[in-house]
Amino acid sequence: MITRLKQEFEDLYFREISTVKGIENLSSEIGVSKNTLRRFLGKMNSGSNLSSHSINAICKFLSYKDFGDFKNKQDITPDSFLDEGTKQFYDFLKHRKPKEEKESVFQNINIQYVERIINNPGLLQQFFLEYRNSADVLEYVLGWHPTYHRSADSDYQSVLLSCASHMKISHFGVFASSFVILGKFFSENNADFDTNFKDLEKSYEKMKKEFGNHYIFPVARYSVAKLFVLYSQNSEDFNDFIDKQTQLPKKENFNALQSIVFKVHFADALNTIGKYQQAEELLEFYNDENFESIWNQYYYEKYRYFFTATKIMSLLGMKKIKEAKRYFNEFKIDWKDRHFTFDIASYIKLQYFTLGYFLDEINKENYLQNLQREIEITGFKRWKSIFERLKC
Repeated sequence: MITRLKQEFEDLYFREISTVKGIENLSSEIGVSKNTLRRFLGKMNSGSNLSSHSINAICKFLSYKDFGDFKNKQDITPDSFLDEGTKQFYDFLKHRKPKEEKESVFQNINIQYVERIINNPGLLQQFFLEYRNSADVLEYVLGWHPTYHRSADSDYQSVLLSCASHMKISHFGVFASSFVILGKFFSENNADFDTNFKDLEKSYEKMKKEFGNHYIFPVARYSVAKLFVLYSQNSEDFNDFIDKQTQLPKKENFNALQSIVFKVHFADALNTIGKYQQAEELLEFYNDENFESIWNQYYYEKYRYFFTATKIMSLLGMKKIKEAKRYFNEFKIDWKDRHFTFDIASYIKLQYFTLGYFLDEINKENYLQNLQREIEITGFKRWKSIFERLKC
């Protein structure tokens, strides 16, 4: 059974255990000595067995309660753990891509499976181990649905980075590293920030050579992640970077769709660090006349909520209260809307409840209670300082 545990650990952390520094970092995170971890991995000979404390610590790091929990889950067959319906769907997709990526039947089935997989740490690990040799399937689940409410969770971050390293697809590598940086930034956990950023830069350079700006979402997420890193480092390049990114759509000749995707994501990041004026300037040409028409160019309807919240947050941060209230009063979220999916819902709720507190005096306490709950759910500690900054 220890051999199985070792195999699972190696499958998930094959990149980290290939270097001395990686093993040192893992041993620190797990809470065991580096020699203990080396003995567990068979990289160091020893006549003694690992203590139960060390084995349990490793199991907890893999999201099991303890070694007993690990053994119990091994008794469950893979088909019953990753149920047969899920396996049949993704086994089918291993050999056939949908005719169109937006094929509605495929999307509807995929999002249901994705929600269950990503929200269950054990199932997420099982999924990765089952499909680690199928880049398409991994991308359908982990690349298409960046999940904000789990972005601060170490198990989710670990699987993203393991997938990126295993798949060696540049645009997925950009997404994975940038989304891990986003989760760490919001949770105020900057561990391995520099390593994550170096990986991100390498993947981004490779993606630009291979695809240019074809994958606009990873391009946008790269800019957001780098903004957060430079902000955290108090870098001298911080303001110059903002100036360059705000000019990027024009410099790179983004089309209308690419411009919308990039500007909304970067404006949201600027709001996060209190650069409301720059955020508003990025969105200023979206006005009352064309506010509705831009959705004829945009991707999924769920991002309509994202754009609207970003727009109002910029106005609130600029103290344009009257205009912000007008937009907020028209901002109606259908919480049962099938487009308002789990992967982005928590992040929109954080913004919506924050806006409601400041723009709806009658119900502000209800908004505050909901906001506090969402902060707890996501682990986004930084949102407290965002909220306090808006109060000033």
